[in-house]
Amino acid sequence: MSTPKTIKDKLADIPGKVETVPGFGDLLSQKSIKAILAGSKSPEWKDCMLLIVGPDAPNQLARLTFEDDHSEQDWLKRNAAYIVANATCGTDTTTRTSQGVDDTIDQDLDPEPFENSD
Repeated sequence: MSTPKTIKDKLADIPGKVETVPGFGDLLSQKSIKAILAGSKSPEWKDCMLLIVGPDAPNQLARLTFEDDHSEQDWLKRNAAYIVANATCGTDTTTRTSQGVDDTIDQDLDPEPFENSD
């Protein structure tokens, strides 16, 4: 299992993954587009956020899928919207998936592991 990271740390790792993991940028873009079209309560949204935080981060996944105690907070809605909207960009544009996401996204959360083979 890898070193625990915050959501912001995991977002900051995405540009490197886009550069080094073949197809990761396109996969993230496709999943984020499906998530936007299906909505924040959909399996597609969860699938997109799972790609970002990894399968060993249940609390972070709950945060990003509006299933924790902060689900109605405006700051969470704004941050989650930025994450999925930024992720739609393909590898030929920007890989700044964390753009517009502030530190409140990790409020009251401990860092969690990230293991993802995609």
